[in-house]
Amino acid sequence: MRFGEYELTLPLIPALVVLVLIGVLISLGAWQLERADEKREISREILERQETPLSRLPLEVTDPESLRYRQLKLVGRFEESRQFLLDNQMNQGAVGLNVLTPLKLSGRDDVVLVDRGWLPWGVDRSQYPDISISPETVSLTGKVYVPYGKGFRIGEMDNGEGDWPKLIQYLDFDRLSELLGYPVLPLTVRLGSPEDAGYQRNWVSLTANPQRHVSYAIQWFALGAVLLVIYLALHLKRVDPPPQTEEADREI
Repeated sequence: MRFGEYELTLPLIPALVVLVLIGVLISLGAWQLERADEKREISREILERQETPLSRLPLEVTDPESLRYRQLKLVGRFEESRQFLLDNQMNQGAVGLNVLTPLKLSGRDDVVLVDRGWLPWGVDRSQYPDISISPETVSLTGKVYVPYGKGFRIGEMDNGEGDWPKLIQYLDFDRLSELLGYPVLPLTVRLGSPEDAGYQRNWVSLTANPQRHVSYAIQWFALGAVLLVIYLALHLKRVDPPPQTEEADREI
């Protein structure tokens, strides 16, 4: 393919490889734009639901996502002897765990997990922090959190041992119900800041930043463009004009 004094030659196999790589980069950029749209929707959802009045849990939770981010008032008793420690939780760059305590709701057969906040790991991970709490009836407020999908999971939720508290890697509400012996609602309630029954509570996941994903998308698209330019530049060569013959020189 000629472009004036330049000629572009594209070997088949390298060209196909480059096209595949560019396609992957474009796909990653498009995925990040989709994530940005999701975060915009989450932000809108957060603002709308946080403005709703304080309410109680419905008797039947058939659609837990409809409760996401709503403020709730709960009355019940904490199961102090059977608590869960959600591992690998970050807080301001430090690794720790979130304390999830079952709350037996007054007048109901099911329980809800109350996220009491974050604690750092000590020097020895075999020694769990003191998470004791009074089993007396309490009234508290918090916001509902429902995970978006199942998230990233490797292996089992817990190690299967019988000791309490149980260290868990993620939330599997069916497994949690099995361990406790009674139904667990498929949501958690994150303890509000005025409550004194918890630990550090920087609920950063209740904010959404779509601009970050837009920035990532631009980076992926830019990498694709750079790859294309570099590949074309490597295969675009200047073609020397053909030498003039002696006869042509005499005519001139």
